[in-house]
Amino acid sequence: MALASQSTRPQAVNRAPGNFQSPRQRRQRRIIIGGVVVVLLLGGGAWAIWGRGSATPSPTPGAGSLASNAGKSPATPPHDTSSSTRLAESAKPVTPAPVTPKPRDPTVLDMGLTKEPPKQPSNSPIIDPLAPKPESKAPAPTTPVTTPVNPPIVEPKPVAPPPAPLVDDMPPEVSRLIEQAKKAMGENKLIEARSALLAALKNSAVKESEREGLRTWVTELNETILFSPTLVAGDPTTETYKVVSGDVLENIAKNKGLTVEKELIARVNRMKDPNKLRIGQTLKLVKGPFHAVVHKSQFRLDIYSGAALPAGSTGSPGSEGAEPGWTYVRSFEVGLGDGGGTPTGTFVVKRNSKLINPHWTNPRTGEKFAAGDPKNPIGEHWLGLVGVDEATKAKTGYGIHGTIDPDSIGKEKSMGCVRLRADDVARVWELLAQDVSTVRIVQ
Repeated sequence: MALASQSTRPQAVNRAPGNFQSPRQRRQRRIIIGGVVVVLLLGGGAWAIWGRGSATPSPTPGAGSLASNAGKSPATPPHDTSSSTRLAESAKPVTPAPVTPKPRDPTVLDMGLTKEPPKQPSNSPIIDPLAPKPESKAPAPTTPVTTPVNPPIVEPKPVAPPPAPLVDDMPPEVSRLIEQAKKAMGENKLIEARSALLAALKNSAVKESEREGLRTWVTELNETILFSPTLVAGDPTTETYKVVSGDVLENIAKNKGLTVEKELIARVNRMKDPNKLRIGQTLKLVKGPFHAVVHKSQFRLDIYSGAALPAGSTGSPGSEGAEPGWTYVRSFEVGLGDGGGTPTGTFVVKRNSKLINPHWTNPRTGEKFAAGDPKNPIGEHWLGLVGVDEATKAKTGYGIHGTIDPDSIGKEKSMGCVRLRADDVARVWELLAQDVSTVRIVQ
């Protein structure tokens, strides 16, 4: 029998040299591991008991913190940096802390920062900014809005006499009148200057070339005395009027007994819109009446101011075709009927014949021209004439009108009517009145 030491042993477990431990070492290892576990358990319990209660909570975001940390980056939460936590925190509503307003300084203007809207007066509507604005109603028919302010009525500035072909061989009385006119103009006495020139113009000894210079001089003076906003003291043909509520130009002219058209009032006062008047506005009015004398041989129409002739009267014309009491105002160049076709005699402006932008039918060809047609030969203004003497009563269809052919002025190219340039006929249309103004045509 083999001894125990000589018997075959079971195959030993293959161990790495470093993994071999003695029983004593294994016992020490178990003690160490057990101690570590006890320490961990004690530490975890201590954290569970005291750690949660002593941790500082994260401040809730609010207005106070935002105000005190303005311009600083927000602190990162120390215990939770997961994306879900951050989203949850950012979704929480921020409740601003109440801010106590500072007392207002009474010396500082509220530049649109008042919290309460300004109180509306009890009689003014509150306007909805999204709704149409209510139209402001003015006293009818006056429209007191955006009216051009009239130039102030002041004494006129000195007017230099235009060059006139005046010669030295004039009659002495005429020369004295001209010198008197020059002196008055130098002293800014326009009415005296005009009176002296008109007296010289009536002197039959003055030649036509000299008369033309005198007429030009008087015309320049009357552009200031009559046809400008300037009120010249002492002129019997003009006056002033102060606008009141409800006024319109047409009624002003009618109520004041003027014979001129409302368009002349607008022209004299330099009004851009005759339909807009300002209450209290001062207007210069030109009274009238006015009349016309047409000189065929000189293609000239002279305007005069003076009393109207009695109805049906032919008057007592002087050498210049004007009545003794009429006063020369100014002249316009005209065109006349071909072949001397413009009749001579005394007419009056026909009732209801003053037209603006009229239609017209050519009596020779039957061709029709509608109102507004730029090819209409008679232009935009028409004044019909009716004869009052034996020579003119049978003359019908004649009138004063404009033209689309300015080159025909100064020539005989019409069918017998008196034609003027567009702006000239507009002024004549404004001056002459139906049933009142005499139109006398002379050779």
